Amino acid sequence: MTSAEIERCNQPLLIYGRPYATPTKDLWALLTDGELASAQRMPPKDRNTWLWCRAMLRKCLGIKLNIDPAEIQFAYNAHGKPELKDQSLHFNVSHTASSFLIGIAQESIGVDLEFIPEQIDSVTADYVLNEQEKGYCQEGKNLQAFAEIWTLKEAFLKATGLGLVDDLPSIDVDPLSEKNTISRNGWSRNSFVCPGGEVGAFVGRNTAELQFLHCS
Repeated sequence: MTSAEIERCNQPLLIYGRPYATPTKDLWALLTDGELASAQRMPPKDRNTWLWCRAMLRKCLGIKLNIDPAEIQFAYNAHGKPELKDQSLHFNVSHTASSFLIGIAQESIGVDLEFIPEQIDSVTADYVLNEQEKGYCQEGKNLQAFAEIWTLKEAFLKATGLGLVDDLPSIDVDPLSEKNTISRNGWSRNSFVCPGGEVGAFVGRNTAELQFLHCS
């Protein structure tokens, strides 16, 4: 998808990337001194991915809004969710140590990205899953299904702006049910496996025309 295609895209847009080197001078130039300073305080294993993610977010928002990416101003809501100061577009981001996912849409959205865990113990299963979800992912033994449920819950919380909560089982995202928490609240959902093997989730008002972009 080219810059022109990003600009013309009126559907929710997902951008996935896996940084392969230190950001180039062109990408560095998109970042503020505050963002660069924040990155320096991060663990080295997370820093490069965060820099790439923030630079690509600025670049894509700049294309969509037809403004200089370096001039974009961010604000944070009461729960710490970042947003554009003028709220002309909505976005959300998620990243692992080696990959990132950016969502951009006309309405509020949430995205999450997680590697499939190597194993899940009973304490973690009880912390995340309700009884129906335990059945769907075999008490956490189906690790991809567990990651699907976890990322959907995180994406829903980010879409609603609530952030993290302590009672994850109360958020019902059972993929086999059309009467789960997401649909009852008027949201749509989409789960997918990314090119790097991570499980991703998108929650928004319209996922039917979701567009994917893989940047590398």
